[in-house]
Amino acid sequence: RTTAHNPQDNGQGERYNGIIWKAVTSTLRSHDLRIEQREEVIGLALHSIRTLLSTTTNANPHERLLGYQRRTPTGTSLPIWLTTLGIVLMRRLKRTNKHDHLVEEVELMEANPKYAHVRLTDGRETTASLRPLAPFGGKCVSEDGNPDETKMGTGAPGEEGEKGEKPDANDPTPENSESEEDTETRDETHQTPPRRSTRIKRATQRLQDNVQY
Repeated sequence: RTTAHNPQDNGQGERYNGIIWKAVTSTLRSHDLRIEQREEVIGLALHSIRTLLSTTTNANPHERLLGYQRRTPTGTSLPIWLTTLGIVLMRRLKRTNKHDHLVEEVELMEANPKYAHVRLTDGRETTASLRPLAPFGGKCVSEDGNPDETKMGTGAPGEEGEKGEKPDANDPTPENSESEEDTETRDETHQTPPRRSTRIKRATQRLQDNVQY
């Protein structure tokens, strides 16, 4: 007996081969080189792919696969939020009760591929690992394209003046004015008794379908 040959390939591997080849051809075109000189730019092409940061996982493929920063010809790659000093989020490892926040805002002073020097809210400076750190986030962009922080209303009485004056109940506006016909129709609707089920209730019959021999 013979069976037809059914070859199977690795779809993910073939897809990555195409990504690497596109990066190589783009690098050759940018350096004005021929296709025979692809070995000269293969390192730069692989470096660009390995350092490509995913915004979903906040890590590049090399970090997700091997779990450590890779040293490249141009140095060690770091995310942008670690290279700029400012406010970042740090996970609170010790919590006194369940009502404490999971993270706290700290000021990033210096960072390297493994550790960061931060300043806590009480003024103390300490060294922390990069694992409990996360970017703080950015400002929302308004419709006109200008970055602006969006303020969410909490519904407190103090915010009524910001959102607008509350309409007066005695104000003769079309929303407050109602005709007598609408009032009479609403009264008739409330006076109508609720509809009840007309299904006939019967006792449950058990052991009626069993056949006795």
